[in-house]
Amino acid sequence: PVFLKLNAKMQGFFWKPTEIDMSQEKRSFDSMTKSEKHLFTSNLKRQILLDSIQGRAPSLVFLPHCTDPALENCIITWGFMESIHSESYTHIIRAIYPDPSEIFEDLPNIAEIADCSKSISEAYDRMVESPSKENLYLALIAANALEAIRFYVSFACTFSFLDRAMVEGSAKNVKFIARDETQHLALTQHILKILPEDDPEFKEIILDNRTAAEKIFLEAGEQEKIWAKYLFKNGPVIALNEKILSEYVDYLLARRMHTVGLKSTINY
Repeated sequence: PVFLKLNAKMQGFFWKPTEIDMSQEKRSFDSMTKSEKHLFTSNLKRQILLDSIQGRAPSLVFLPHCTDPALENCIITWGFMESIHSESYTHIIRAIYPDPSEIFEDLPNIAEIADCSKSISEAYDRMVESPSKENLYLALIAANALEAIRFYVSFACTFSFLDRAMVEGSAKNVKFIARDETQHLALTQHILKILPEDDPEFKEIILDNRTAAEKIFLEAGEQEKIWAKYLFKNGPVIALNEKILSEYVDYLLARRMHTVGLKSTINY
């Protein structure tokens, strides 16, 4: 029943990026400092990468092994909502950047983005290449860690701009994306909770793979902190700094890991 409710809720959140007014977006972006432009553009690049992976992964990795119709519908809706996120990034780019190569050309060459991509893909690739209950569990942990940790430095930065009445159209897009990702997080959390209840073999699998699962989360957290450092390499931004964002990541790690039965090295 929880999957029926989650799917109805996700579908009820349907939205169209093109309905958000972006007419003042370029003027607002052009008024930013060099540091603010770097932070905004860099976060946009990284969110595009994360949603590009997550837009395809649920259907490729999990759908072939799903035997419950309600969960199957959730996974399909999950992928569909990620496609809306992709459309929203296109909407932002068109409004702000006359030449989209400014976003895409160097994206694969940014080490902090490339490392994140590799880290996310490893667990998914193992499940696709060698399907097993162990690999399924770790792929679900990777999906949960992405939804729980990897977007939130970018979200915090964008919401800070919104508080200062800057790039408000983009921030509204991201606000809807953040709302959707909360539902995807809840979905993966419920799957992880139900698996050992539905199949006792997963109880042992979860115990045997605890260290590997914790490593996935802790690596995600460390990469978020590295990303926070990258964001401020051109100088400070009002109301934001690396220390604030790193502490936020530690807070999220402790809470999100506890929710799926794992232990963080940070206590909150």
